[in-house]
Amino acid sequence: MEKQQLVKALSQFELLTDIPEDQLEWVVERAELETFEKGGLFFHKGDRIDKLFILMDGLLAFRIEQNGQYKEIGRFEKGDISGALPYSRAETALAIYLAEN
Repeated sequence: MEKQQLVKALSQFELLTDIPEDQLEWVVERAELETFEKGGLFFHKGDRIDKLFILMDGLLAFRIEQNGQYKEIGRFEKGDISGALPYSRAETALAIYLAEN
């Protein structure tokens, strides 16, 4: 996806509709676009949380292990923003994050 397509896609997300285009361009210029197959690990438990992420498409589930079984404790959907955020105190992932689709 080229820069202007990414900027346009970001501007459609509810959380980013009021962000000026030049600021979205700034984000895109510093971003890495990653693609994950279904079941692919986005984060492993214990990984450093040192990047902001914006889910461009699909679904990301995060699961914790309890008694040898994984329990889903949350989901991120298209347009959700998480990771290293100014107000977050999280330093490492407490769960695994899997691409669901």
